[in-house]
Amino acid sequence: MKTVVLYIALLLAVPQIFAANDEQRWQELIRESHNLHQKQQYDTAGDKAREALRLAERRFGAGDTRVAKSLKQLAYVYSYQRRYAESIPLLRRALRIIEANYGPNHPEVAGALSSLALHLGNHKEREEAEQLYLRAVSIRERAQGPEHLDLAYDLMALARYAELKKAYPAAESLHIRALKIRLKHLKPDHGWIAESWSALARLYLEMERYEDAVAAQSRAVAIKITRLGAQHQSTKGYQVTLKRMQAELARHTAVEAGSTAPESLTKQPPVRPGPAARTLDPSAPAVPRDGTPTQVDVASAQPDATENARTDLMPNDDLDFNRITGTHGGLNLRIGFFELLFFLCTALVLWRAFRRARKNVVHGSGFDAVQDMDGTRRKKR
Repeated sequence: MKTVVLYIALLLAVPQIFAANDEQRWQELIRESHNLHQKQQYDTAGDKAREALRLAERRFGAGDTRVAKSLKQLAYVYSYQRRYAESIPLLRRALRIIEANYGPNHPEVAGALSSLALHLGNHKEREEAEQLYLRAVSIRERAQGPEHLDLAYDLMALARYAELKKAYPAAESLHIRALKIRLKHLKPDHGWIAESWSALARLYLEMERYEDAVAAQSRAVAIKITRLGAQHQSTKGYQVTLKRMQAELARHTAVEAGSTAPESLTKQPPVRPGPAARTLDPSAPAVPRDGTPTQVDVASAQPDATENARTDLMPNDDLDFNRITGTHGGLNLRIGFFELLFFLCTALVLWRAFRRARKNVVHGSGFDAVQDMDGTRRKKR
């Protein structure tokens, strides 16, 4: 009887073994898609993401969070191909799945809203995008607190929409809040700090606050040089923006003085920070709570980046492979008809082999050993 129980237990374990293999294969496909995307092999990356999506739908169910992550990965690849008409429906579906699994006020929902809003904004559907960002901020503030690092990106996006509406005081307030949050969590020379300074500088340039623009952009350039070196493409982009701002300051100064600006003015070193730029001191120690940066530097290499170039700023948990299997609460098994038939046939073959082996053991003893369901033994002459 113990042998039979062992065989049955082994048989029942087979589906879980297959499911575990499917989980591993799905993770591999997501990673491969991400790595190919990093190498700008977008077509192949899309193929891997679609394969991961099909596997997740077939093995884990259409409403599983792994399906949502597969949808987001495929949309992420599409974003770099500017295929927003295709990526937006994928992200809407992912949002529905995440809301169904986590509830409407979970940080995962905020991340999904932020992803969808990014693509909608790039597709010129700005009104809906802004509303989604507002909802994402509201969820994060309630669930994670008003100074959580994830808030900074959504606040910067809202600041950009405020800029488009010429609501400059609101935009400045949002940018400064985002910068303070990043300074609190990240090292002062982190790439995301440079991005915040540069975004604030572009706002000041638009507001014709040229001294503050040059001061803020100078900080961003200094961070880029420290992190990446003066010859890096991203650093050069920031430097081009700084020179343009210095030229605008020189022209503005010349106009106020009533004379033509000498060309040499456009090559002067950065001016001393104005009052607004000095209100935020990045020299104060600001490191993450666990002692290591929680985000990677994905600042844009374009000097005049707009919302249409922000496809590289996906939410930080989209491709966090350390957490990719930690949110499912166990395996979700789905067995097809042919797989079930295969398991039953295997069980039958094993049972017949077991019976045959048992008969061979007692052969020549003058009786057959038969075991009842209750485990008692009886003899049949």
